[in-house]
Amino acid sequence: MSDPWFRFFYKDFITNTLGMTAAGSGGAMYILIHFWQNRKIPNDDIGLRAIAKLSKREWDNNEWSLRLFLREDRLMA
Repeated sequence: MSDPWFRFFYKDFITNTLGMTAAGSGGAMYILIHFWQNRKIPNDDIGLRAIAKLSKREWDNNEWSLRLFLREDRLMA
């Protein structure tokens, strides 16, 4: 079982998600939580979209920003 909490730097999160839609920043939060619980995230669109809880259209509108966010936070190469 993972820890019941994690340190969250909200100013960094807001700064790093400014260019995202509300759906995109929500998806980023779900991906961060998944990473915290599992220590890894998939590198495929289907897996990431499922974790982010985004529709295909929302994913298509936010994919570039989300992948940039994941690289900047060093969650993905």
